[in-house]
Amino acid sequence: MSVDIAQLSVLCEPAVRNVFNEVVKRRTVQLGELVRLGRGGATRAGTRQLLDKLKDARLIAEQPSTLDEFSTYYVTADGLEADRKLR
Repeated sequence: MSVDIAQLSVLCEPAVRNVFNEVVKRRTVQLGELVRLGRGGATRAGTRQLLDKLKDARLIAEQPSTLDEFSTYYVTADGLEADRKLR
């Protein structure tokens, strides 16, 4: 478990960082809740796109649901390490 520069570079984009910070703060959060909070933009598609960037960097993971709104996102060990390095 070691965070590399490529993973941290994803967090340079302010919208991605906002979504990441919300997931870290809550440890788990559903897509619908992030959209209602306005994290990552006003649209579900925009928020989903930012979450996908974080998933691709292995900073968060997803527990899918049959209803997209109830898909749950949680911070990974790499995500926690990245958060510690950035604080």
